[in-house]
Amino acid sequence: MPLAGIFIIWLILEIITTIFVAKLIGWRLVLGLFVLGIIAAVALMKWQKKTFEARLAKDPQNAMKDQIANAFIPIAFAVPGFLSDIFGLLMLNPNIRRQLSAKFFGTISADSIIEQAMAMSGQPNNSTVIDVEAKNTTSATSTTSTANPVIQNIPASDAENKPAGKKSRIAGAIDAAVNTDKK
Repeated sequence: MPLAGIFIIWLILEIITTIFVAKLIGWRLVLGLFVLGIIAAVALMKWQKKTFEARLAKDPQNAMKDQIANAFIPIAFAVPGFLSDIFGLLMLNPNIRRQLSAKFFGTISADSIIEQAMAMSGQPNNSTVIDVEAKNTTSATSTTSTANPVIQNIPASDAENKPAGKKSRIAGAIDAAVNTDKK
């Protein structure tokens, strides 16, 4: 079924559910619950941002995977309707969230997350990394160090095996995404 058809069915079910609940408890209380849902969504987004930054420092790949599913929770609470709120409540459970995200999103690789982050930050996504190093030259009379650049094309899969002190593709993509968010 196309996505537009699912959206229309969801919208019709939300309207029917809202009318049914409004007949039971009254329209004023329903509107109050909708406002409460929006307030809960804002509070949840702030809390998720704090916890995401802490998890990002510890385990960037898994933190980014989890955040994709977690992003739907505040959206579900912000959308007026009781079915979306029930969906948001279900997604708060980590086991249900993992199962639903695996079903809807499949297996998400770290490379696809990095590619999306680089695309959002406006950085080009090349398949190679250009590594520039200085080359030391020695002669029989004296030992001098000149900067003769040596340019190597390193496949993206080998870019993470670079010497210490240089950023990997993951760290660069995360820095780019975080810096874009601050602007």
